[in-house]
Amino acid sequence: MASAALQQYAANRAIDYLKPHVEKPTVDAATLSMLGNAYMAVGKPELALQQFERAAALDPENPSIKAGVAVSEMNSGQAREGLAQLERVFESEGGAAIAGPTLVLSELRAKRVNKAAEVAASLIKLDAANPLYQTLLGVVDVAQRDYAGAESAFRAALARNPQFAPAVARLGPALPGDGGGPTMPRRSTASVYQRRPATPPRS
Repeated sequence: MASAALQQYAANRAIDYLKPHVEKPTVDAATLSMLGNAYMAVGKPELALQQFERAAALDPENPSIKAGVAVSEMNSGQAREGLAQLERVFESEGGAAIAGPTLVLSELRAKRVNKAAEVAASLIKLDAANPLYQTLLGVVDVAQRDYAGAESAFRAALARNPQFAPAVARLGPALPGDGGGPTMPRRSTASVYQRRPATPPRS
């Protein structure tokens, strides 16, 4: 029920359902993590951190829980500690896919563009066909003012999934006349959304 509520963007309903369960002595890490995610969804990172820390005590090697701790820390004013924790999760076994996307954006927010580029490149090596990873690579390219590279990455994402909203949203504004950089060839935003032959993803 709580999982369904979260999927329906009804985090408050999930919180109401989960709170009695987390007070039981038999509560498990998955339930605590779900409550942590619900608190994050309603903008209460301090409460989320409490739940993720409790979950980590029960399941200390779970990379998803560790990532939850890290993100909660960053949103609770512990940016440096949270970012360091997220980097450790990314480097751990099985942690790249879990922590990578958030880490790319967190490194960009910390103005560590080169580090964000390293993480994005690692994700592409992990799965070059993943439209999210290609979109993140494009976001990093924009931060590096590599607008041609950004366009290529966004097109590669759309070639894999033409309806992938993050890539569609990013591609148009990256063009000249729409707030983009001067190094990309000028064309209308409408033409960008037209289907073209698949651009081979960078690997």
